[in-house]
Amino acid sequence: MTALPAELEAEFRTEFGTFARTRWKIPTKSQGMQPFILRPAQKLVEAEFRRQLCERRYVRMNILKCRQSGITTWATRREMHWCIYHPAATALTIAHEQSVPGEWLAQCKINYEQVERPFKPGLLNAQGYQLRFDNSSRWYIGSAQGGFPGVGDKINFLHLSELGRWDKPPVSVKPASILEPLDPAIPSGADIADTVVVRESTGVLRGDYWHKQWIAGKDPKQEFRNIFL
Repeated sequence: MTALPAELEAEFRTEFGTFARTRWKIPTKSQGMQPFILRPAQKLVEAEFRRQLCERRYVRMNILKCRQSGITTWATRREMHWCIYHPAATALTIAHEQSVPGEWLAQCKINYEQVERPFKPGLLNAQGYQLRFDNSSRWYIGSAQGGFPGVGDKINFLHLSELGRWDKPPVSVKPASILEPLDPAIPSGADIADTVVVRESTGVLRGDYWHKQWIAGKDPKQEFRNIFL
């Protein structure tokens, strides 16, 4: 990747909103492709993301969202941005349904192509459900329903989408059976800096797995912080 002036490197690395607005366009329901300007819910989540990163140097978020709030769009692009500006990072998104990863990857690849070469690493591989960059970072997208790659890797950024629907039809899997084997792949302790875990979902059923994670997040002693949208 061509080196950027120091001031631009710092701005695009830390100011995700600036990067998204000036480099990416996303489809809208009524106006076609428009610049990716963060919506109110996305701004709230981004502010909490940056607050945790500044204060703790790592991010752990439970996002209980309403529909059409744009949180999945924010999370997938935030993850790709992380890989662009964090060399040798591994990111993993786990969607709820098997049909989702291919669609998301295609959308995000369009955004990658919208960025001028000095502002992004080269793309080495876009096969399957992964993007590999020439800064040694890579981003996988899989599903709870159909499996995912990267289990044996160190994971720096983990995004769990619609977690509340994993244990409901048609997915019907136990979230713990997927997430517990992933825990050792996420650095912790002295190595926790620059790691991110984002759980996001609509609410489905009191007492289910997602509801229990949300209740646990109310404890200030826990790593995860709750955001209610």
